[in-house]
Amino acid sequence: MASIWDFLDSLPKRSDVTPEELARRRQGYADLYQGGLLAGNRDQMPLSVQGAQATQDFLPVIGDALALGEAGEALSRGELAAAGLLGTAGIIGLVPGAGDVLAKPVMAAGRRAADIARRIEVDPNALGSMGGNIRLRPQTDAPFDMGGGVGSPRVPGADPQFGPTGRISTRQPGGANPDADPLTGLLGIGQADMERAGTLGKNMDFIAEQPGYEWARGLPTEEAASLYNDFQKENIRFVMDKLPAEFQDRAKLWYVGANRFADELAQRYGVPRAAMSGNIAALSPQMDWFKNASLAERVADAAIANRNHPWTAEMRAVADAYPAFVKGKNAETWAQIQGKSFAQLETGPQKAMWVRAYDEAYNPKNYRSLTPEGNLGDFVLTNKGAPAKVSWGSFSDIEKAVNALESGGDFQRISDSMGDQHKVRNFFNNIEVPFSDMGDITVDTHAIAVANMRPLAGSDPLVTQGLGGMFKSAGTGARGNYGQQADNYRAVAGEYGYLPRETQSITWEGIRGLFTNKSAKAKENVEAIWQAHARGDLTQQQALAMIEEQAGGFKMPGWFNEPNPERSVASGGRTMYGVGAGAGGLGLLGMSYPPEEQY
Repeated sequence: MASIWDFLDSLPKRSDVTPEELARRRQGYADLYQGGLLAGNRDQMPLSVQGAQATQDFLPVIGDALALGEAGEALSRGELAAAGLLGTAGIIGLVPGAGDVLAKPVMAAGRRAADIARRIEVDPNALGSMGGNIRLRPQTDAPFDMGGGVGSPRVPGADPQFGPTGRISTRQPGGANPDADPLTGLLGIGQADMERAGTLGKNMDFIAEQPGYEWARGLPTEEAASLYNDFQKENIRFVMDKLPAEFQDRAKLWYVGANRFADELAQRYGVPRAAMSGNIAALSPQMDWFKNASLAERVADAAIANRNHPWTAEMRAVADAYPAFVKGKNAETWAQIQGKSFAQLETGPQKAMWVRAYDEAYNPKNYRSLTPEGNLGDFVLTNKGAPAKVSWGSFSDIEKAVNALESGGDFQRISDSMGDQHKVRNFFNNIEVPFSDMGDITVDTHAIAVANMRPLAGSDPLVTQGLGGMFKSAGTGARGNYGQQADNYRAVAGEYGYLPRETQSITWEGIRGLFTNKSAKAKENVEAIWQAHARGDLTQQQALAMIEEQAGGFKMPGWFNEPNPERSVASGGRTMYGVGAGAGGLGLLGMSYPPEEQY
């Protein structure tokens, strides 16, 4: 045995291989796969191989000794279980054709040997054939929680000045007895956190009472959760498999593009990128992405570029069109900002109200789309072909955005500004550090619609539960069944060779092109199909095929068949037209849609 591990220790490690060599090996992996037994009937490169080519975290293990070299390295640190797992994956990967299928999940789990060693659980009552008695705890468990002796590893691409890890914890333990400190930047959210919080059973009981989920009624929590997880993962796979490879190649870049957009805005307005990422994320609740991006620019435009702009009659007139400015408790804040510039304000509510008043008075309502790569696309149109109009969320969201923008990149201030919603906190991480290896994933309304395969809107109960609007645990910070759904996306991402956020952004774009109709009638039609599935009249795959047909099939977004525009924030582009005082007069009145060449 010693001679085997000595051999492994002598093999090259990832740190020994240059990026150029990795690129060469990835291409060799793809070529060998294409000639393998499992690729004989395929006419395109499998998505798992494409993921391996695009992501250095997944090793090209066919003909590649890196996995075995890492196993030897793990052994030298005394991490026997990790060494065994990595060594097994490396050996499996040497089997032509079968290597991709058998080694992929092991290698996905073995990205960090030290983390793997702490996540391995062995069931002594199960037979160990092909690792059947080995289980990996979810990625959000010990490696990222307190007390594991892990320390504070920085995630890839992190600003070295931002916090201990470069990302924020995605759950916020609080109350009288918090179970961990979120300011370590290590905490994640998964099903294990729900189990520890005691909320998994409540979530499963809620699911069982929803139409179409009768199959979960009366089952023990663990069994119901297992069935629900299998159900969700199969739905996610269905959407993934319906989307062509060339579509996935671009759709997986949405957060890379968002990071670029945030970075270029940050440079324009002279703030740290983390501050701009926080500005964007704070404005995201129940907000379309293109509106979200434009609102972030509008906040910066008012709070930074026009902070010394005097109070004007045009700004005062905003309240005539939008009674929310003077309704209830807002009336006092409205009175306090009269006659003042932004720079003269003292409180968050005052600043939030001033920002919106300025924008409503001086900036146009139309807004641009973005491409997955972060370029500025054309102006968004309504279904009738008219320019769509931006709309604001709550003053509270604007206040959080301003606070993040003015944070100077302070870690705690930005973390506090993101609140306790898992979606917002994950969204910040996905924007700020899209290549984080801590499993961050934005489970929004569309992601919940994919996992449940229903045309859901923000007001639907499954969305309220999924986003954390019920079954909350203050001590752990776990909310709703967000963690369960996040784990399901992580599992499918591993199968396809993607990062979790890549799988989410691919299916996000895909489901928006399927469920274009979310009327009551459309929802009834889909529910009827799931009712038939619950009765046992349809298999899940049959139900999914019928839902696809009912919805009219997956429709590709405009960017898919159009050239990527050479228009960006860095080149002077804006998400809105004619910004600045006096450029368009009172924004309330609207404006004509100018010809494209004027932008």
